[in-house]
Amino acid sequence: MILTPEFLQNVILLVLTGAFTGLLAPYILKKVDERKSRELARLDEDRHQRQKQFEADLARQGKIIDSQALLLDTLSNLVWKFQLNAIDVSYYHINAPSLPDQAATRYEENAGDTLAKIRAEISKSLRLTSRNLYDALIALYYKDLLGADLRLRNLVEGKESDWRDFNSYMVHKLPAKVDGVLDQLACELRLKPGNSENSPSEQRLDGAARGSR
Repeated sequence: MILTPEFLQNVILLVLTGAFTGLLAPYILKKVDERKSRELARLDEDRHQRQKQFEADLARQGKIIDSQALLLDTLSNLVWKFQLNAIDVSYYHINAPSLPDQAATRYEENAGDTLAKIRAEISKSLRLTSRNLYDALIALYYKDLLGADLRLRNLVEGKESDWRDFNSYMVHKLPAKVDGVLDQLACELRLKPGNSENSPSEQRLDGAARGSR
């Protein structure tokens, strides 16, 4: 067999190529694997961060819902306490003339504190409800509750005399107004049974939940 220069050149080239490939292939595969590992790690970190954000949003939304439910309950109790104390004064004045002073004293002792607490709860509603609902609560407070307080004081001082009309207002008309506003509040806060629509914040959480999967 005659070894020509071309043959030797091809053999040498083949050997060098094989050696080069044997060294280069593992290096390339290693780099590919490292790149895949970094990408998987990045994806896992992104998924972890989205999950943490979702859980934080869920916890925050839970606190908001609890605060909203507490707002509705507290307002209902405070307003009814105010109404009941005022009704007592008119009731005893009409039906038990010997007792109205005691009822008036009890009202005077509680009305200021109760009205202040109602106003504080309304201030909280600015952070938990829409501006329209806040405005409705403010109107109820200044027009109806403070209006009833002023009217009762005028009756006690003798500036007005129609106790029966005031009693009817406190027993029937004012509760209807209060219930109407509180019903709006319950609807807006999705706290009424059968109200299945998601609030905007709940819709955002639904989207976050889908994105975290």
